[in-house]
Amino acid sequence: MALIKCKECEKEISDKAATCPGCGAPVATSIPPIIEEIPDDESSPINLEAIGFITILVAFTLPFAAVSSNTAWTIGFIGLVVFIMGRFQK
Repeated sequence: MALIKCKECEKEISDKAATCPGCGAPVATSIPPIIEEIPDDESSPINLEAIGFITILVAFTLPFAAVSSNTAWTIGFIGLVVFIMGRFQK
């Protein structure tokens, strides 16, 4: 703990204090505030195009796993829709 001088009343105060105990003036700290960056649209956490592509690939492999063709077509169609949504997401 270091002692610094208050900019208002010139008393010695702790550098850990938020305000001066003598005059109540705020103590300037040398630690900059933390600013979080908001990601832009291009770095979206959900990549619909990739999810749709993987879903289409899964739909093509389902008939080999003895899954009914109607189920495979349905999953393939859902994958295609998600893939197209991902293409136009930007």
